[in-house]
Amino acid sequence: MSGIVGSTAEFHRKFMFLVEIAGITNAGFQDCSELSVETANIAYYEGGARVPIGLPGRSQISVVTLSRGAITGDGDLHDWYEQVVNITNNGGLVEPAFKRTVDILQLGMDGLRVIRRHRLFGAYPEKYVYGAWDNNADELTMESLALRVDAVKKIF
Repeated sequence: MSGIVGSTAEFHRKFMFLVEIAGITNAGFQDCSELSVETANIAYYEGGARVPIGLPGRSQISVVTLSRGAITGDGDLHDWYEQVVNITNNGGLVEPAFKRTVDILQLGMDGLRVIRRHRLFGAYPEKYVYGAWDNNADELTMESLALRVDAVKKIF
């Protein structure tokens, strides 16, 4: 009998990832929430049919939340959020200049090779969490940033 035919599958480890944000120098994160796109279903009943015809409706991209340990002296993410707040308080919508491209990179087992890249277009901070504090906890203070996204593309 012959051996196994084909190639070995490389499963992606959740902990092997990087995040790149245009204009942000220190973008190391402990956690990145689920990235998903969902399309609504339009149920259309034609001519009194008992079973509806399903048609695709509008699509919606999930809010992506990035979390990391709070770092002294690193204000890049907070500064980005403040730019969005200042623009909205001074007369309207978020200007395209404050929307950035964000890449989520899935790394191979060697920690160097990029095996998947998801690009988020038009991302801007929707929420910034400074942290939560607890005198009984043996944990780091975590900050998080929730990003609203215009479009997602799987590059490879």
